[in-house]
Amino acid sequence: MVHAWDVAVTLGVEVLLPDEVLRAALAVARRVPADPALRGPGSAFAPVVPAPAGEAEGAGALEETLRLLGRRPELWPVRG
Repeated sequence: MVHAWDVAVTLGVEVLLPDEVLRAALAVARRVPADPALRGPGSAFAPVVPAPAGEAEGAGALEETLRLLGRRPELWPVRG
């Protein structure tokens, strides 16, 4: 799911995934260790990215999954 988002962002298109896929991906992302010592250069995942200040708690499953796995969705708006 995250790689589908990566490709969609690169192509400038929106990624549309079923809710069950988003929920499953979020469940997996929540199990990835968030310990900073295990994240970063040379690791499988970048550090967890916190939500921007002032952003409402409870982001959608896609955004939360992306942030848990080190992506910054706010830097990649879909270019329609």
